[in-house]
Amino acid sequence: MTTTKILMTAVSAALVAGFANAAPLIEKNVSQEELFIGYETLKKECMKPDFKDITMVIVDRAGLVAFQAAPDNVSPHNLELSFRKAYTGRTFRAPSIAWRDRTKEGSETFGQRQLVNTVALGGGYPIMIGNEVVGGVGVSGTPGGQPADNDCAKKVAESIANDMK
Repeated sequence: MTTTKILMTAVSAALVAGFANAAPLIEKNVSQEELFIGYETLKKECMKPDFKDITMVIVDRAGLVAFQAAPDNVSPHNLELSFRKAYTGRTFRAPSIAWRDRTKEGSETFGQRQLVNTVALGGGYPIMIGNEVVGGVGVSGTPGGQPADNDCAKKVAESIANDMK
């Protein structure tokens, strides 16, 4: 055998041995029960008897829709906005309103606004367990605009995170 073949055989054997002893990857994710806790928080903290036209989307750690809620008479764009807000909060591990302000025109990060599924509006919030992001919440349509959407999304995200601890 040539030196190259011997070296390749040794490297291959080491890789196989290393993979055989690898531990499984275990990641936290939002459960169905926690999704419903988030929805109950939305109803209790954000909806008022005279105003219930609020949409909410919760995305999982991969940015995929795990839950969405919309009232009967909602504006068609609100669910999409809720999804994009949730995705933005999850992707950047920060409230979407903070990301909006950080990516203003003229900033070095302005180009991030071109990413698919992001939106530079308040109302998205990451679901964090310590330093680990496990999802995101997006809210649209609260009376009070983006700051109120942000406050509501924060309450929902925190209620889910507190249950996951």
